[in-house]
Amino acid sequence: MTIRKTICALIALLLAISSAAFAEVTLSAGGETPICSETVALTIAIPDDVYVEDYETNLQTLLLEEQGNYDLTFMVLPSTDYVSKLNLMVQSGDKLPDVIFGSEGLYPSNAMVYSWAQAGAIVPLTEYITNPDVAYYFTQACERTGLDLISMMTMPDGEVYYLPSVNQSYANASPNKFFIYPSWLETLGMAVPKTTEDLYELLKAAQGVDFNGNGKADEIGLFGTFNDKFQGVLPALMNAFVYAGGENYVTVDHGVVGFAYTTDAWKEGLHYIRKFYEEGLIPMETLTMDSNQFTTLINQEDVSAFIFLSNWLGVLNSENPAANEYRYFEPITGPEGVCFTNYNAVAPKATFLVTAECENVEAAFRLGDLMLSKDHSIITRWGEQGVDWEYYENLEDKGAYVSAYTEEFDISICTFNATFWSEAQNKALRQNGPFIREYSIAAGIGKLPEAMTPYILTNGASQMAYNTGEYWPEEVVPVLIYTEDELARVNDKLMALTARVDEITAAFLAGNLDIDSEWDAFQKELKDIGIDEVLEVIQGVYDRMYK
Repeated sequence: MTIRKTICALIALLLAISSAAFAEVTLSAGGETPICSETVALTIAIPDDVYVEDYETNLQTLLLEEQGNYDLTFMVLPSTDYVSKLNLMVQSGDKLPDVIFGSEGLYPSNAMVYSWAQAGAIVPLTEYITNPDVAYYFTQACERTGLDLISMMTMPDGEVYYLPSVNQSYANASPNKFFIYPSWLETLGMAVPKTTEDLYELLKAAQGVDFNGNGKADEIGLFGTFNDKFQGVLPALMNAFVYAGGENYVTVDHGVVGFAYTTDAWKEGLHYIRKFYEEGLIPMETLTMDSNQFTTLINQEDVSAFIFLSNWLGVLNSENPAANEYRYFEPITGPEGVCFTNYNAVAPKATFLVTAECENVEAAFRLGDLMLSKDHSIITRWGEQGVDWEYYENLEDKGAYVSAYTEEFDISICTFNATFWSEAQNKALRQNGPFIREYSIAAGIGKLPEAMTPYILTNGASQMAYNTGEYWPEEVVPVLIYTEDELARVNDKLMALTARVDEITAAFLAGNLDIDSEWDAFQKELKDIGIDEVLEVIQGVYDRMYK
């Protein structure tokens, strides 16, 4: 072969290689696999997780790669400062991966997402997410959940910049529940309290009684933390006077936003709760106790709490025999007929963002959409299908399983590995990244009858009782997305207001400030901090998003 022919052959070979390397990737129709006609490599930022052995060899990762024809590489960042690290990378102009995953408690806020978008670090996904053929699984998930997610994800510029994680869970929707030790109630010969007066009379009757028989005055009437949404004494009791379960105590009435702590009902509730602290029915220590201290004390050897507040009985250690003995009771009603419980309105979290570094945005989007499928939304929480869980309809021995929620939900899945979430494994991404699950999944879990302990049944019954909607306000604010200007106007003032309200409220309850004589000064201080401007901004954002 001549030199010329050799050179031509080499050029032809190089062109062929080049053409193959840069061949256009075509994408399948929605729901069809593999998604990509050619392998698409994507790098993904993800927080470390001690319960995931290796993201790249993880069974769910391998399944995503197979179904999508992806080659996934993970940039694992410390979970301790995950979001801060990502924000610093954006602000510094560092090279970003193709995709950013969020995780529970480790996702960027809407304000941060919008700032990243304004900086050009992430790209809009609006054209994909609004197309049912492209956002195939997202569209199905919206139908299953009945949620208008796009309206809650749309930024002030009209664009959507992420795919979400959404968990409709009865355990979390109404997180602040009353639990009572029934044998102590029987000792007193009294009924479960239904009103604020019933609760007060019950705790007065229990005061000083050595229920646990240890000769110590260690019995606690009502136990919780100060204002935590899961164990908070303040919201649990204040909700019998005015709804106090909104973020920063925000309320909505006929489309008009307000703050619960500016109302006469809040003042009345303070008087009621103050009486419990003053008379020792609630330990004064709860005003400064955090959730870790609460968990330690609720699990001491001798049962000490007559009534406690918690999301569920999981706050009690598995070794604690009382875990199978406590029972729930429903929210109490105040003197004016008010009866609310904390309500966590389901809102999407930013857990899948595509950066400006990504060369094939639609292919990346389709990865996130695939993760929103029903299968992957279950896998990411419960592990390998057929081993750790299975759809009820696929089981041959259906009659062997029962559910704690059968009064309202049919069994949808059966789980076989009770310790999956608390052990290191390499089968699931553990909700690092997007997923969407509807109520009927978590509330439709089937178990073998022997697993249906009183603990499981009480949790299930309490969740159904608190989530009828009867105790939820008619109007809530699921999420507010501010522009940078709005955030600049409201952020510091809102944080200052909430901090000061908590401080003054604790002082009222402890008796360090007199409620009646200091009330007007308290309200004036809120004005001085800037409550009117904060309400003006919040109202504007609310109107933009929900009216």
